[in-house]
Amino acid sequence: MLFFYSKGILYAGIAAELVLVFYVLRKIPHIRQEMNNHPAIYSMLPAIEKTETKNKLVSIIVSEFLMFYYAFFTWRKKAPAHKGTVTMHKKTSAIAMNMMIIHAVVIETIGIHWWLHEKSMVLSIILLVLNIYSIIFFLAETQVIRLHPVEIKDGKLYATQGLTRRIIVPLSMIKEVKWGDESDEEALEFMLREFEPVEAQVAIVLHEPIEATMFMGRKKCVSELAFRIDEPEKLKYLLSENIRNGVNGTETE
Repeated sequence: MLFFYSKGILYAGIAAELVLVFYVLRKIPHIRQEMNNHPAIYSMLPAIEKTETKNKLVSIIVSEFLMFYYAFFTWRKKAPAHKGTVTMHKKTSAIAMNMMIIHAVVIETIGIHWWLHEKSMVLSIILLVLNIYSIIFFLAETQVIRLHPVEIKDGKLYATQGLTRRIIVPLSMIKEVKWGDESDEEALEFMLREFEPVEAQVAIVLHEPIEATMFMGRKKCVSELAFRIDEPEKLKYLLSENIRNGVNGTETE
């Protein structure tokens, strides 16, 4: 009885998700027009929100679509290499850690799934689906980290930390850039995972709160950002150049 009940819930969930997927797919021409060839990680969800009213379920579906897109369809893409980019991952263990997690999940899936299959088929299937989802998530996370460094272009700062957080900040909104100081506890951190705790190298204070996009499309207003990047001096130069060129803001050592 439990098996059929669980199966019914699973089918109902799949049906509901398919309806939402179809709803999004029929809007693709308008969505692509709104995206205007900008990177999907930054432009897809805003394009959906401009095309249709904001909907939490649609935001979740779009976030999952982004995950599958980056996991399976971006392996031939290259990261931008213009002078306004600063990488976050090359001097960290973030990608290596993701690969280790993927290997551990694969081994766990092979071992525990077959053992649990004899005990409870429903639990074994649920665990299998969750593990496959986890593998896809970490593949996509790795690709986003690799393909999207911190960028300064067109008068804006673009920053993303995998699939879990991203923000676009107009440079005119930067009030102060603090180097070497401790960031505020409520600052939105862009610091990739390491085997040991790491400290932020720079904090960027904004004139007023700006909306950031978090995991599964959740929104969060932030007034300070904290970064740890591979080339602090390059980011310092890029920000200084923009401040000197008329962008409001101050810089402190």
